[in-house]
Parts: sequence; C-alpha cells; structure tokens
Amino acid sequence: MCVVTGQHITSADLCLCPRSGMPALYSQYLTYIETEVKAAAEAGAEEVVALDPVTESPVRAEELVRLSAEEAAAYIAKHNMDKDEAPANANGPASPSSRN
Repeated sequence: MCVVTGQHITSADLCLCPRSGMPALYSQYLTYIETEVKAAAEAGAEEVVALDPVTESPVRAEELVRLSAEEAAAYIAKHNMDKDEAPANANGPASPSSRN
C-alpha cells in the first residue's frame, strides 16, 4: 500500500520512501511533495519544505527514485505472500461466541 495515498502500489509507478523505506506511488508522492511545498510557501512559512508522511522529517522531490521494472518486480515478489504462507490467525483470533 502506498504510504501517501493508501492505494495499492503498481510496479510501473513504484518508489520507496527515502525516510521510512516504505512503498509509495512515485507520481502521487511527487504530487504530495509539490502540494506541500506550495502550501508552505503560500502560508509564508519560514522553511518551505514537505514533510514525509510517515516520519514527518523533511523530504525533497529530488530524493524520490522510481524503481526500475526489475527492482519493482523483486520488491513485490519479496513482500507478497502466497495464501499458503498466510499466518494461521490472518483473520484475527476467534471470538468466544464463534467457538460454540
């Protein structure tokens, strides 16, 4: 899931947050940074900067790097889980009433 939008990531538009290392849609992260910088400038902020949505530390558009197709495929393969690999309690613990 994208740390900026909450949307599912796509391999064609994937980057990793330069602060947290979490996945993001490159185009959406770039738009987020541009919007935050513009809002800070219009508000007359002393420091015109965007804050990372996870760590709240300053982040610049130049720090974003779109993953190549190969890098994106490797990232997705590493983090996807087959249904056979799902934890036994994937749906959470059974409630007392559901055990009757």
